Amino acid sequence: MIQHRWLLGLWLGVGMFMNIQVHAQDSLYTWDKLDYKGNPWVTPLSCPVDITQGLQGRHLTIWASHGNYYDFNKGCWQWQRPRLYCTTEDIFTQSFVVPFLIPMLENAGAIVFTPRERDWQRESAVVDNNNADTNNGLYTEVDGTHTWEEAGSGFGGVLDILFDHENPFTQGTVRKVTTQTSKHKSSQARWQPHLKKDGRYAVYVSYATLPTSVSDAEYTIHHRGISTKFRVNQKMGGGTWVYLGTFEFAAGCSPENSVTLSNISNYRGTVTADAVRFGGGMGNVVRGDSLHAPVRSGLPRFLEGSRYYAQWAGMPYEVYGNKQGTNDYAEDINTRSLMSNRLARGSAFLPGDSGLCVPIELSLAVHSDAGLRTDTTHVGTLGIHTTGINTGSDFEGLLAEGLFPSGKSRLMSSSLCNIVSSQVTSDLQQFCSTWCLRDIYDRNYSETRLPEVPSMILETLSHQNFADIRHGHDPTFKMLLSRAIYKGVLKYVATSHGQTSAIPQPLPVRDFVAELNVQGDSARLSWQPTGDPTEAAAYPDSYVLYTSQGERGYDNGRVIYSHQICIPVTRGVLTRFVVRAANSGGLSLPSQELCIYASTNERHRVLIVNGFNRLAAPQPIDTDSTRGFDFDTDPGVVYQHSPSFCGRQTYFRKDDLTGEGLTELGASGNELEGMLVAGNTFDYPALHATDFVTGDPTVSISSCAISALEKERLSGGYSVIDLILGAQRSDGYSLEAAPAFSSALCSCLTNFTQRGGSLLVSGAYIGEESPADFARHVLHLSSLSPYELNDTNNQLTGLNTSFCLYNQPNETRYSVRRISAFSPEEGGFPLVANSNRTQCLAVGCSGMQGRTLTYGFPLECICDADIRRAIMVASLGFLLSH
Repeated sequence: MIQHRWLLGLWLGVGMFMNIQVHAQDSLYTWDKLDYKGNPWVTPLSCPVDITQGLQGRHLTIWASHGNYYDFNKGCWQWQRPRLYCTTEDIFTQSFVVPFLIPMLENAGAIVFTPRERDWQRESAVVDNNNADTNNGLYTEVDGTHTWEEAGSGFGGVLDILFDHENPFTQGTVRKVTTQTSKHKSSQARWQPHLKKDGRYAVYVSYATLPTSVSDAEYTIHHRGISTKFRVNQKMGGGTWVYLGTFEFAAGCSPENSVTLSNISNYRGTVTADAVRFGGGMGNVVRGDSLHAPVRSGLPRFLEGSRYYAQWAGMPYEVYGNKQGTNDYAEDINTRSLMSNRLARGSAFLPGDSGLCVPIELSLAVHSDAGLRTDTTHVGTLGIHTTGINTGSDFEGLLAEGLFPSGKSRLMSSSLCNIVSSQVTSDLQQFCSTWCLRDIYDRNYSETRLPEVPSMILETLSHQNFADIRHGHDPTFKMLLSRAIYKGVLKYVATSHGQTSAIPQPLPVRDFVAELNVQGDSARLSWQPTGDPTEAAAYPDSYVLYTSQGERGYDNGRVIYSHQICIPVTRGVLTRFVVRAANSGGLSLPSQELCIYASTNERHRVLIVNGFNRLAAPQPIDTDSTRGFDFDTDPGVVYQHSPSFCGRQTYFRKDDLTGEGLTELGASGNELEGMLVAGNTFDYPALHATDFVTGDPTVSISSCAISALEKERLSGGYSVIDLILGAQRSDGYSLEAAPAFSSALCSCLTNFTQRGGSLLVSGAYIGEESPADFARHVLHLSSLSPYELNDTNNQLTGLNTSFCLYNQPNETRYSVRRISAFSPEEGGFPLVANSNRTQCLAVGCSGMQGRTLTYGFPLECICDADIRRAIMVASLGFLLSH
């Protein structure tokens, strides 16, 4: 039987995506004819592409391991795993599941449920019909032909504190209205939040599922003047939070930032309306006992365990209080599976009459505890599943027979585990040849035993092992790992349903350009596709262009069937662009953001070049006696924002491999816990452009990726090139090299200045990255030893002002710990120095041809926005004055 089980996993994993071969004929081992054919739980109606060979309409449960929990023995909240190598598993796995894996699955058309809060937004506003006019916002109704009325119990308003056993979805009421097909005199409900801050907020809706509920309730999310529509199947999933999407909202309380629900439907029945939540918010569950005063965690909800999210989401007590509320650690582990079962029961894949009927067909738990080695080799990836066969006497009933409640064999979990684990190992070996598959276990684990659909645990790597976590902290590795998991899930779902083909979504585009034409009345946007070396089929056949004008949010996109497009331009308005590649398998992750600005009174043109594409782990250390990560040399660069760090590593000695607590190799602090550390947001051209046009509205602006400039994909005619290098650095340890200056770039900039063009360059590592000849003859400087920044050594002076840089991890901007110091050469002169003027940190030159300004630090890292803007404006004025 063991041999048969292993072969089954291999059989189902065989085949290319374009020609999947399913050799297992026994209907017990696949879903066979068992399937769900109705409307999905949530359908994004505004998506401009049709996904036909991806995960469209498939409902999946995905979760990121552990979370903060209350320990009754210690009377405090704490992590479930230790602080090692600057992280803990409780936060580390979120750093790839949330920004990479879940979006990839959703970009393939899947509906993803996760039993932990997925929104990294601390702020939150819950708008409910029971609190129609509160500090959280406004709830209003419009009666058309049909009138809104009460429909039973529901969410109970705004609850800052939840005690054990309290269910927020039984403390209020729900509203309902009869549906109609005509838009004439339709009825509507509106939820208008009062938001304290601008930002990105997840939108969750709630409703009641009634016998008369319809499967096509239409919600519209209004976000910064843009409307995005979703269809929600209210015949399932009532009485809990239902995630729609995450959007940019403006602070305040405006109809342009709201959610509406109409009673328009293709079916005769009822639409119900309850609360709408904007943002993840802070944890509100209180824990304690007779010996310890009740207390909240004090952390954002996304850092807490599933036990507390399940209560906030209206789950019955037996789901999250499955140990009678006496052991939050054990309850949290079980809650993840039990919450998924609660949602799925009553569906095609999990029969029963006590669930919410969501057709969830698999669960995947993502962990990072694959084992420990005392040498320097990789632990690698470990897959775990539970079949109930040959696993002892702990199993009863269907589990002992190796069956799910659907009657399907638990060997389907073996197939899932083998396919995903093998895909991850194979893909990662393409980029890290020493990566390995540690093992595949068929064992009794709660997260693979309790789910009543095919399930697995993926121990992606070992956060305790330096060789593994050295890659694990690298955002590029996180992306590759997540893509491999997504591809494994795609392959498994296809084979489990007997599909003969499935197409992986494409990779993001490259060589992006946004360039005004000569007249300034239109812009040419162009890009190039990126092939996937592990999947030839993952190639785009179209692209989606998203646009944002002025203060408006990004629109829902338009489909483009070529690598470029010309679009009309609105003069005097900054317009931003993002592109996603697309094929029948789904959408890629987004490109970097570019922008254009056409002045109403143009005198000069500026090209902004984004040369900052680096993503990196903190600086690794591995000497004869020490090992770990040095935040104070280089904190690395996370993707967008990330909560993945608990604090700096505090113990580095290799001879304490078996130590405990503070004297364990890798032991780390807690000063960064709860912080969304800012990283590379890939949107700096718009920041620079906004500063430029604020000071000089007569400049017009185009922008491009640095690769496009290197390949000379632009037409020319620019007075100034603004080269943004940020924290770009060829660090020697990242999976993807990120040199600041290529020979092609140096040649291009040299020719530009020789033709009379002016050059603005800024970045932390210019001194160590720029070739000596280029630095001397084009930038008019030579490099000195880097200038180290710290808490007492962070005051810069020059240009008639003084300012500080972001030199510590923070939530606003990526930080730099050292910057470039220069010696002016061949007509160069100093512009900015340290506080005692012993180090030159910026050099200018007003040569006979073009002028140059080189800042040895990122301009966008200036803490004071007004000072940064003044420096940007003064810099542009100097460069244009010759």
